[in-house]
Amino acid sequence: MTDSTNSSRRQFMAGALMAAAGLTVAPHTIWAATSASAAFDHKAMLDCLCDIVIPVTDTPGAKGVNASAFVMKAAEHALKGAQISDVDTFAVALNDYAGADFLSVKAEQQFSLIEKLDAQVYDRAASASLPPALMLWQKIKSLILVAYYTSEVGASKELKYLLIPGQFKPDVPLSEEPRAWSNDWTGVKYG
Repeated sequence: MTDSTNSSRRQFMAGALMAAAGLTVAPHTIWAATSASAAFDHKAMLDCLCDIVIPVTDTPGAKGVNASAFVMKAAEHALKGAQISDVDTFAVALNDYAGADFLSVKAEQQFSLIEKLDAQVYDRAASASLPPALMLWQKIKSLILVAYYTSEVGASKELKYLLIPGQFKPDVPLSEEPRAWSNDWTGVKYG
């Protein structure tokens, strides 16, 4: 039997086992499927939102790690319950919310609109009056955050990484570098 036959058989079996086990798509799978040259209709809008959510500091921002491509690929795979149509629906709703094409307004106004929308979406009383299309902001923002913090930059430069975490110490002083651990995913739930 040739090596290519063994390889394709292994890939088939791995895929069949994952499907049989009902495993969900993990971020590393989506990053692997995301090409740097991914092109889609709302890349400019998503890039703008990425810059607002995680701007450039001493590390590249969400746009710099191509989080917009991750968001689209994650929506294709229904990560966090997102669908491709959610991006289209949200883009139309965001333009309505802005009263114009969101990308045509000044950067300060874009930031202010997203800041206001974010406060409304995460406020139980205020969110009741929002159209369902604007509530999609929760999914999109969540995917931007997952994209950034599962990227190489987010996981290794923005967060601290320790391959094997140490022991539990319930009361420790804050260190000089108060960054979260990139491999502490105890609070993350997919699906």
